[in-house]
Amino acid sequence: FFKGKLPLPVITIQAGFSGKRKSKGWFIKKIWNPKDNNDYENVVSEINLGAEILTWKGKSETPEVAITLLHEMIHQYNFLNGIKDVSENGIHLKKTFGTLAEKSGLVVEYVNEFPRIYTPDLNKEGMDAYKKAKFNEDLLNKFRIYYDENTPVKLKGNPKEDEGKEQKEKKKKLKNLFCPECDRKCYVPNGSEIELICKQCSNDKGEEIFLLENI
Repeated sequence: FFKGKLPLPVITIQAGFSGKRKSKGWFIKKIWNPKDNNDYENVVSEINLGAEILTWKGKSETPEVAITLLHEMIHQYNFLNGIKDVSENGIHLKKTFGTLAEKSGLVVEYVNEFPRIYTPDLNKEGMDAYKKAKFNEDLLNKFRIYYDENTPVKLKGNPKEDEGKEQKEKKKKLKNLFCPECDRKCYVPNGSEIELICKQCSNDKGEEIFLLENI
């Protein structure tokens, strides 16, 4: 999709959902510099793939590794071309990220919650490109085993879903909301379905800016 013009980043595999970032993967600009910390032009960027996703698959049965990698490559492409595709709060921007993601082979879902854009699978163009790549899926046979607190036993089910259940059980009495434009925060009773808007940002932009839940 990028005609081989993206420079090779450092590819890492680290804890995703079980780590601090709670993500399937991420792109970090200009972070690897083995030679000279002052030589910024030669510093290499990083794409990380969450260790947990190595056995996951999308609805199309495409390995999540391919889906996540393409997602992060789009961030890399935008960075190299000076295009801002994520807000300061981590919200993915529709015009700069969502549009390119759809053109680049990803299924894109727009939602009214953080991070506003999900890419759960490859679209037809993406799957055609994946098949042409002839990736050896046997390479994914070695994968991380999930442990409980005391015994090294592989846990059944999707780790993402398991973690989601745990988080629901530990929900606090108050729900933390924030404005995606100015980062103002407020708290509402947990379970409340009322939608709140930021009056200041709504007035400034002439449109209703809804508060999002900080998950």
